[in-house]
Amino acid sequence: MAAHLALANQYVADERTAKALEAFGASIAEEPTAAAYSGRAALHLKSKQHTAALQDANAALRLSAACEPALYRKGLACFELDEFETALEAFKAGETAADAELRDLRKYAMWIRKCEAEIEDDDDDDD
Repeated sequence: MAAHLALANQYVADERTAKALEAFGASIAEEPTAAAYSGRAALHLKSKQHTAALQDANAALRLSAACEPALYRKGLACFELDEFETALEAFKAGETAADAELRDLRKYAMWIRKCEAEIEDDDDDDD
């Protein structure tokens, strides 16, 4: 398991996306982990496969509800799928789950504002 995950991360660093997807898949098949699903979600986001990214982010969160990278990736996928309320929830949960010493609050603040603006815009359209 750890070998496949480490290999997948190396492929990501080397920008070998197809190989990284294959290695994440092997890691998940051997022993599903939040890290593997979350890593694969990032690759799906990069290739604009938002539904696949959301599925993998949700799978990661089923294994570890406080997996901050999965929460962030879920938020990104939902935003791109026009699921702004769900994206907002994911970004707020990710902001809370992030390590206070390491978290980049600006990225969450930006996405939270974007979601709120889209939700407000949707509400204005309904009037």
